[in-house]
Amino acid sequence: MSRIDVTVHGADPLLRAGLKTVLTQIPELRHVEENSPRAGTAVPVVAVGLITAESRAVVASSAQGRACVLVASEVTAAHLPALAGSGVRGVVDRQEAEHGALLRAVRAVATGGGTLPDSLTAQLLSLPQTQMTMTEREIRVLRLIAEGCETVDIASALAYSVRTVKTIVYDVSVRLGARNRSHLVAMGFRAGYLT
Repeated sequence: MSRIDVTVHGADPLLRAGLKTVLTQIPELRHVEENSPRAGTAVPVVAVGLITAESRAVVASSAQGRACVLVASEVTAAHLPALAGSGVRGVVDRQEAEHGALLRAVRAVATGGGTLPDSLTAQLLSLPQTQMTMTEREIRVLRLIAEGCETVDIASALAYSVRTVKTIVYDVSVRLGARNRSHLVAMGFRAGYLT
């Protein structure tokens, strides 16, 4: 079996160095530098501390539209939609970032799959199905609400009728249990639909 090329990314030089050290000890993986000709086909492995807006930006700029592996602490199910939108297809908890876990994640991503820690999978499975997903249409409306737009403005911006916008807001609010528009926006941020 051929070795899988990986690049190491992250804003913190200590996290990057530690991750690079671990990855170079795995015989099935080959670390390549970011400026190497092989970097364009390598699996990006991104190390961050906690998930914040800044760390999500690091992930997005590191992945550059490619599927990547994220090594981070305290990733929750609420973070996953935004992380997936940034290209994350494999997650490894920093506490469990040993050879086996990293190799499984890199292999999964390199072959078009994905992987999550068991604790994160358990979180996802415990969520009611209706709270896990929003349609693109619902997300567009939610983003405009977060920007302070009124119903009429949203309808005009999206070329929907006012009644359609009201129906979307009502349906999402009921499904997610939001008490009002402010609560709905807060839930959107927590779920990662808004950044």
